[in-house]
Amino acid sequence: MNALDFLATTQDPQRTLVYAPPKSGKTAAAFGLAKLGYEVIYIGFEKGHLVLRNKGLGLSQEDLKRITIVNVPDDNTNVVAETFMRLLLNGKDFTVCSAHGSSSCSICRPDPKKPMIGAVTLSPKSWGANTVVVIDTLTQIFLSIKAGIIARQGIKDGKIEIQHWQEVGNLMDAILTRVQQVPYNVVMLTHTQKTDILGMDVKGKSVVIGNNYQPLAGSAKYGQTVGKIFDHVMYMGFANGKYVASTDPAFNKNLQQVGSRTVAFTDKDVKLDSTPLKNFYPPVSA
Repeated sequence: MNALDFLATTQDPQRTLVYAPPKSGKTAAAFGLAKLGYEVIYIGFEKGHLVLRNKGLGLSQEDLKRITIVNVPDDNTNVVAETFMRLLLNGKDFTVCSAHGSSSCSICRPDPKKPMIGAVTLSPKSWGANTVVVIDTLTQIFLSIKAGIIARQGIKDGKIEIQHWQEVGNLMDAILTRVQQVPYNVVMLTHTQKTDILGMDVKGKSVVIGNNYQPLAGSAKYGQTVGKIFDHVMYMGFANGKYVASTDPAFNKNLQQVGSRTVAFTDKDVKLDSTPLKNFYPPVSA
């Protein structure tokens, strides 16, 4: 295929990473894709779907019908995020219980011969260009992977060593590289991680002279390179009384990870009933 033939084809699935401090509009922006005609499959590890109760999102009844909520309650007592993501990304249909996010839940199905209580069936094979899978959040996937390692290794104080951090990175890679291959759109949400900028004072002592901000995706080192997986990395925040969104490195020199393979933009006044993600996901044709 030459370049002209490639550009004449329909748009490829887009993978977007959105990172932001808490309550900066990232989940609302993801749900806003339903207003553009997309079928939104929302995978929530942190109950972010509760934002749907905010009428300021301006979602119609038809918009809401296009949103499927899959709540996966993941914490230190129910470490399921990594296993769930592997099921999600292997391309096969699967069923999980809505209470625990497990495909083989002994609580919801004490009798293996009977159906699970509150079962939710997902069919990745049917998802295509008009589907956006929203994963909320990469932060919780990382924490779940870390908790799993702590449990398997029997680490009492919760502090993992260098070799364990390497395992965290390998498991994160196993999930995120698969995101690059799926035939549907993906929006992954995560939080912001602050790292120090070091300098020297007049006595030659190392001091903190500022901060950088990057996606929270495991170790600080891993967060510096996670953007390579995605077509777009967008930062959202709150400044001067307004919500902002940007993929333009010129917007803020302290943002270590922003950018887009197709279009760089900055929106300095994101409205709750709109979504800056429209820059990457054009409205679905009727």
